Amino acid sequence: MKCLKELSLDKTAIKELPNSIGSLTSLEYLSLRKCSKFEKFSDVFTNMGLLRDLDLHHSGIKELPGSIGCLESLENLDLSYCSNFEKFPEIQGNMKFLKTLYLKHTTIKQLPNSIGCLQDLEFLDLNGCSNLKRLPEIQKDMGNLRALYLDGTAIKGLPCSIGHLTGLGDLDLENCRNLRSLPNICGLKSLKRLFICGCSNLEAFSEITEDMEQLKHLLLHETGITELPSSIQHLRGLDSLELINCENLVALPNSIGSLTCLTILRVRNCTKLHNLPDNLRGLRRRLTKLDLGGCNLMEGETPSDLWCLSSLVCLDLSENLIRCIPTGITQLSQLKALYMNHCPMLEEIVELPSSLTTMKARGCPCLETETFSSPLCRHFPGSSGIPEWVSYQRMGCEVRIELPMNWYEDNNFLGFLLCFHHVPLDDDECETMECLPYFELTISHGDQSERLEEISFYFECKNYCGSTSDPAIWVTYFPQIDIPSEYRSSWWNNFKAHFYTQPYFPQPSRGSLGDREDHPAKRLKIL
Repeated sequence: MKCLKELSLDKTAIKELPNSIGSLTSLEYLSLRKCSKFEKFSDVFTNMGLLRDLDLHHSGIKELPGSIGCLESLENLDLSYCSNFEKFPEIQGNMKFLKTLYLKHTTIKQLPNSIGCLQDLEFLDLNGCSNLKRLPEIQKDMGNLRALYLDGTAIKGLPCSIGHLTGLGDLDLENCRNLRSLPNICGLKSLKRLFICGCSNLEAFSEITEDMEQLKHLLLHETGITELPSSIQHLRGLDSLELINCENLVALPNSIGSLTCLTILRVRNCTKLHNLPDNLRGLRRRLTKLDLGGCNLMEGETPSDLWCLSSLVCLDLSENLIRCIPTGITQLSQLKALYMNHCPMLEEIVELPSSLTTMKARGCPCLETETFSSPLCRHFPGSSGIPEWVSYQRMGCEVRIELPMNWYEDNNFLGFLLCFHHVPLDDDECETMECLPYFELTISHGDQSERLEEISFYFECKNYCGSTSDPAIWVTYFPQIDIPSEYRSSWWNNFKAHFYTQPYFPQPSRGSLGDREDHPAKRLKIL
């Protein structure tokens, strides 16, 4: 069997391999996945220099022989979920081609210093190694390492030589609850994602002494950090910054306004944070999502620069102590979603941007004005019909209007209010299936038409096909600003709203495919 290249013994009751396995000099792949009774190899790897993949995932392996270092062609070694595996051997040979090393959820307590000999290693997964308390010093030869996962380990800190990992793109330190400090990370020139979530004993973020333009995502959920250093401005390429449930965070540095590439800023449930930086203006060109929910912001504590964020699409101010939405919000011309849920002191909602399509203000006990839900649609059961002031009305499933000349330049033309009065032709239909109503909006010129939007009403048919004598009126709004620039000309002179329904089939319960029949769309009338 000297020509054998692949040997898979997965999910067997095998306890050991014969010494003659070492004579399989052509073997490239050996798998003992989920062989729970297999505990160790004899010293068989000396002549297996062509072995590329050794898969021991979820096996009963306790240790590896010293001859593991003779596997000079080995590229992938998987020991993940080997709960009996406690010690990785010193690497005495030449494993220069090893690229991935999975030690996830093993009971390993330390890594040998010789791990630095793995100069081609690209992926090291130590996730869930709860007994691992320290990392060895990093050798300069490990510059090819792309991902290092340490989430759930017991490490208290990273070695100062971490900067030698010049090729590292992902560093995951989630739920390292013993982590108390970070070294200077500026040497990690290729770092793109840094996740430090659930590190409740980490009270300070390290100073950033030079530019790190590659770092895109920085997550600091549930840490003990009290403030970020002003040197965070050196993260010039940062795309998203998240500080969620950081209960000790008291302030954000003014230098955060220098992060001109930032598109997402989430500072949520940071209950000791009462003030925001004064110079958010620098974020105006790129920031699309701002989440300040649960930060106990009082009336007047939202900086005026907030209303200069002209690219903002989503703003979440939920769970704050705000009485009224500031009038400056109308300056956010791109804003589509505003969340004000569970604001105990919110009393009124005044003028909002015309671009808004989603507004939620649930659980606001002092609010007496109307609240909205996505996509700014309302359902009025038992209504007496579409109001007479609605200009264009007709029976059927669609309505067309001719747009006035230069409609796209008219500042008084805010958008389209769309109403439909749904009258099922067969009362029994509501007993046999559930339907979702949709609006399809198109703009056209002659025979050429383009779809602008499809608005779905996320309610089941039974919600509006009730026993009331007058069927429901549905109302939604489509702002003119949502019409793309390529259609904003007098050449496009017709607008059509088409209403239809589609059957809704809930997902079957787990473990069952369920019975399903295809149904045609419901017949209907619209006023």
